[in-house]
Amino acid sequence: MTKKLLSEVVIDALQFHAGSTSPSLNLNQNESLFVFGSGNALPTGKVIFANYPAIFSDETNFKETIRKFPNTKKCVVVSASGEKHAPIMIDFLLNKSYDVHLITCSRRSSSADITPRKNVFFCDFIDEPYTYNVSTYIGMMRFVDNMNLLSLSNYLSSEIAQFANYLEKSKSYYFILPDQMSAIAQMVVTKLDEIFGSTLCGRCYTLSQTVHAKTVISNTDELFISLGLNNNVIGTNKLNIPMKDYWSYIGFVSVAYYIVGCIQKFKGQKFFEYIESYKNQHENIIHRSQEIEFI
Repeated sequence: MTKKLLSEVVIDALQFHAGSTSPSLNLNQNESLFVFGSGNALPTGKVIFANYPAIFSDETNFKETIRKFPNTKKCVVVSASGEKHAPIMIDFLLNKSYDVHLITCSRRSSSADITPRKNVFFCDFIDEPYTYNVSTYIGMMRFVDNMNLLSLSNYLSSEIAQFANYLEKSKSYYFILPDQMSAIAQMVVTKLDEIFGSTLCGRCYTLSQTVHAKTVISNTDELFISLGLNNNVIGTNKLNIPMKDYWSYIGFVSVAYYIVGCIQKFKGQKFFEYIESYKNQHENIIHRSQEIEFI
């Protein structure tokens, strides 16, 4: 398995997509639809369909969601791999006669096999460590985001990289994002969970969310990393990252992920110790979880 840091894969992904054509999505922007996804596929769906009359849900409550909106018959499932919960959701929706569409990166997957071929949108990606899903979701965001990817890559390598040693000194990390980037905040939380688990305290909220009892307990070892915000109010230790020239979904997720990767260099090596065994067990865990009963 390639032991590349998340920060390295962000650069690889940006440079890869900079040399490819942006994908196109031919769906009626005025028609209501459901958008379903698991993990970071759902916030990616929120980015893609931000200007659609869309109803969003994940694998935990999509059945309840469709019951609440019986007049909506079109669904889009977002899934990088086309596996895990995606085929379970698609199979259920097809059996209920919904018009199902799929956005994925895998041309050979259970989801792509059962979704009508004309309704499948494929996005390019590169090989990367399991769970990272950097090139996959950045590729999908290109449906709606025309960020200059090479310029962004240079910004990370030349400007953000200089903060790496400063990040090593802290024990806890709190990312603050502008309210407009709430979907990206969800993605950063997931990435912190994946790479550090319970071995490190990593948090990410929007500015408005932050003022609601997130800082009751003061911790001088916590670094507050504000993206696109000149924060001189919240936290003792602060790092403010300018985003004016890279104010887009891809810009924010790339900078946040790059910083997480810089932290990973110093504090996230356990990820590489455990990820291979997790990968080997994951599909089995998902299917067996369907057998767990209430008590």
